[in-house]
Amino acid sequence: MSEAKFNALRAKIVEVEAARDEFRAKLATVYGYGFKLAWVKTAERKKLEAFTKKADKLGDQFYTLLDSISPRSWRTGVAYSWVLTQLTYADAITSGELAVMPQCSFGSQESDMRRLMRPVG
Repeated sequence: MSEAKFNALRAKIVEVEAARDEFRAKLATVYGYGFKLAWVKTAERKKLEAFTKKADKLGDQFYTLLDSISPRSWRTGVAYSWVLTQLTYADAITSGELAVMPQCSFGSQESDMRRLMRPVG
C-alpha cells in the first residue's frame, strides 16, 4: 500500500511541477527571462500561484508519508527537490545503508550526507 501511495504521489508531484515549469517558460517568452511577478497579468500570476500552492501541498503530503514509513528524517540536510524526485521507495524505508548519496541542501555538507547514508540504529 505505501509503495503504491509513494509512487502515485511522486507522479502527481512530477506532473504538477512540469506543468508549472512549462507555464513559467511560457511567461518567460512573453516577459523575458528573470521576469518579476509584478510584470505579469493578474490572471497569469494567480495561475502560477495555484501551481505553486498545489505543488507545495503535494510536497507536504509526500513528507508526511515519509515521516510515517521511513526510519530517517528527510526534512533537513537533503535537497527538497531531490527528495521529491529522486528518493527511491527502497531507500526511503530502509534502516540499512542507502544505495545512493542524497544531494545536499544549502548549508549541508557531503559529510552530513555520508552520515545520513549509514545504517540507522
